[in-house]
Amino acid sequence: IRHTQGFTFPLYNQISLTCDLPEMKGARILERFRPDLIHVTSPGFLVFTAIFYARVMCVPLVMSYHTHLPVYADNYLGFIPGASRISWSLLRWVHSRADLTLVTSPQMKEELVAEGIPRVDVWRKGIDTERFDPKFKSQDM
Repeated sequence: IRHTQGFTFPLYNQISLTCDLPEMKGARILERFRPDLIHVTSPGFLVFTAIFYARVMCVPLVMSYHTHLPVYADNYLGFIPGASRISWSLLRWVHSRADLTLVTSPQMKEELVAEGIPRVDVWRKGIDTERFDPKFKSQDM
């Protein structure tokens, strides 16, 4: 894990956000690591950087969608007319640049596809209990 310089977003000050500027530390890390793909969570400021790096490096970009931005837009920015519509436009722009968008439920997939977001699939939470059964436990590991 490598850290980059971040900032606090006024509407979400519990965490530090980053877009890998001005230091572009991520570019140097990715250049050395030479990944087969880039995975980034969405929404977030780092998605813009990930789109740029994936295109420059010619590697696939996978996004996982974790926070339903249109609902947040309504809750936090409801005083702005069309906040939800604007967030859907932003999501369409960002996710149309991903080679794959992963969501955590069939319902969320259905909603994103209905809103015009392409290449969406479900990434189920949980553990494959057949593959990771305790009967495979090894003391040697």
